[in-house]
Amino acid sequence: MRDKKRAPIRLGQLLHGLYSALHEGTGFEQPLRLAAAAFRSHMSGLHSEDFNTGRGSLTLIGSLSQDDYLAYAEAYSRRWSGQNLWIERSLDGFLGQGFQHGEAVVSEQELVTSPYYRHFLRPLDVHYGMGINIGGGDPGKLVLASFHRDRNDHGFDDGDIALIKALRPHLINAHAIHQRIQQAEDGHRSLQALCDHARLGMILVDSEGHLRHCNPSALAQLERRAVLAAGGCRRSGLTESFRRRLVSAIAQLFADPACAPSIRIDAGGAGAGGQTPGCALVLHLHPLPPQFHGRQGQAPHVLGFLSELDPAADTASVLPMITAVLGLTAGEARVALALRERPDVEHCAHVLGITLSTARSHLKRIYQKLGISRQGELLLIVERCLHSRPRG
Repeated sequence: MRDKKRAPIRLGQLLHGLYSALHEGTGFEQPLRLAAAAFRSHMSGLHSEDFNTGRGSLTLIGSLSQDDYLAYAEAYSRRWSGQNLWIERSLDGFLGQGFQHGEAVVSEQELVTSPYYRHFLRPLDVHYGMGINIGGGDPGKLVLASFHRDRNDHGFDDGDIALIKALRPHLINAHAIHQRIQQAEDGHRSLQALCDHARLGMILVDSEGHLRHCNPSALAQLERRAVLAAGGCRRSGLTESFRRRLVSAIAQLFADPACAPSIRIDAGGAGAGGQTPGCALVLHLHPLPPQFHGRQGQAPHVLGFLSELDPAADTASVLPMITAVLGLTAGEARVALALRERPDVEHCAHVLGITLSTARSHLKRIYQKLGISRQGELLLIVERCLHSRPRG
């Protein structure tokens, strides 16, 4: 056996690289590579086993590909019933002190004469092994980082044990951070898939008004109303004026999540490509739980639902509901519904066949009854009432 010279290990540099690797988006492979280099491991793995569900996973790095290793392990298991002396005798160490190495539980003589060594370890050029439990103490789960050395190296000594004791808490912490990042990214992918397949217009924005995701239905609706930035506000994806309105509404939402603010998007002029913009939209905002807020340091995310203010709504069918829910008279309800189609009091009076002063009197009483002071607030209230009514 040739005794390999130990390279000096600077724990501070190792920890810096360990945590920095979490930002590279390569899973836990890079932290595992850094630890493998520190332990002179030519083949290292991260094995996760959930005893409650019976599910497990393996990430392997080093001199053998993961597919080749799994094929080799399966062939060995079929012939030798999967005997693994190191794992079988190390569980107490993994769950107790948090680590264990092969020499502590299996003697050299027993190892080299076993089928486990002759038919599995030796063909993989593995002679020494160390396992570190980085699962965080859940008895129902085992997350094992394993490191291996060839026969030309030497076993894991006191210096290695000291490094393991210093490094293990950070491996546990780094793995937990990685898991939370992975869960957040999986949640984002699931949410985006839901958005993409929804017929309803849905957008995902952060608290700074940056557009993070927009499903096809929402994209078509926003393009027709010239809300998406054409050049000046590329970072947010939205026009600067609309982004400011959005930031203000999101601030209200986080100050009082029960307020559920909404933003009216008027039809305006022609949209992109000269398209007819259609009717006005209402963007309803809803806060997302923390797991959807992205990585640490990113702005919280908000989900927005777009609904059209349909001018063809059957006034006769909704009038009783508006009067009952909002406590308005029939005349006041008609004014509210007319303003929904076109937010102009003079036009409203003309359409309803009443004088301008009567229309204004109705509007003033509506404001008093609902405790509001602007047409925009009234239109959002009416829209919510209409969208909450039963559909045939």
